[in-house]
Amino acid sequence: MSNYTHTGDTKCLNLLKNSFSQFKKPQLPHTLLEWAITKLPNQCTEINMSYTIYKLPKHEFDRYRTHLLSLDEESRYMRFGFHIKNDVINQLCEKWKLNSNKHKIFAIEDDNLEIVGVAHVSLEDEIPELAFSVFKEHQGKGMGDALMKRAVEYCQNKGIKAGCMVCLGINDKIKRLARKNGVLVKTDDGDSLGEVSIPSPTPVSLWHEYFEDNMGKLDHLGKAQRKFAQMFRFPLSF
Repeated sequence: MSNYTHTGDTKCLNLLKNSFSQFKKPQLPHTLLEWAITKLPNQCTEINMSYTIYKLPKHEFDRYRTHLLSLDEESRYMRFGFHIKNDVINQLCEKWKLNSNKHKIFAIEDDNLEIVGVAHVSLEDEIPELAFSVFKEHQGKGMGDALMKRAVEYCQNKGIKAGCMVCLGINDKIKRLARKNGVLVKTDDGDSLGEVSIPSPTPVSLWHEYFEDNMGKLDHLGKAQRKFAQMFRFPLSF
């Protein structure tokens, strides 16, 4: 998919309106969206549509477990900050699943519905913690950037003012990504703490998150239908 800019781009506006009309939710005034897009260009100059991100419901949290267990040793070390065994990952995932209202999982899926990248927002502590993981073969393709923006936007629209993210001093990739997204990175004894300053919600950020949530559901459903059709060799193409 391509990138859409708000300056004079009516196609993006139409996509948003059409997406919203697919779901049985209270009708929100389109005039608010039009005002937000035309009057707030500095607050949202681009909608990044390179990757569609799916927010995992509680009953799909085990897919996140599978993702973490499938990480290579280096990626697993960078994600958690220490070497971690499978049984510890399983224990953590059980804890997160039981307390799912405090954990938001945003995933990028491949065409076979395998989760290849994740943004995890933990709301258990007073200051939310953001964590990211991407399969090694998919790193360097912009997934981390898209996931970080999605996680920050979620916090923004919940009225959260600050977050944190911990990474190793040797994890240059996540530090570069953090700085790119305006995260202040402090280094202490080789370890780095990212302090995430989160802006206040705007009409644009609220509409954009609503759009992203719906697009994620549609994309997930489409991939599931294609996978089902391929399993039984149905002559479907869409």
